[in-house]
Amino acid sequence: MKRLKDTDSDVRLAALKALADIFIANPCALSADTFHQVLERVKDKCYEVRKLACESTAKAYYKHVSSLTTSTHTKNLDEMIHRLPDGIWERCSAVPS
Repeated sequence: MKRLKDTDSDVRLAALKALADIFIANPCALSADTFHQVLERVKDKCYEVRKLACESTAKAYYKHVSSLTTSTHTKNLDEMIHRLPDGIWERCSAVPS
């Protein structure tokens, strides 16, 4: 995780790309702390890093959460959250501070 805070934006971008591939496929493959550190990159000073952080977290949300919200079987948010695999909501509901 040190690489996400490196002074070189190319290093941060490369680290974020590697982690993004992992958490888009399975957000629970990363610890909640690591996922939140990735999410904090939306505040990075480098445009490319911010853009990748926004796009990759949106892709993870779309892939793992939004498909359940459009289901006709989902009557409310609590029901949707209970249908998610363990840990997905904890990660995908995070908001950068």
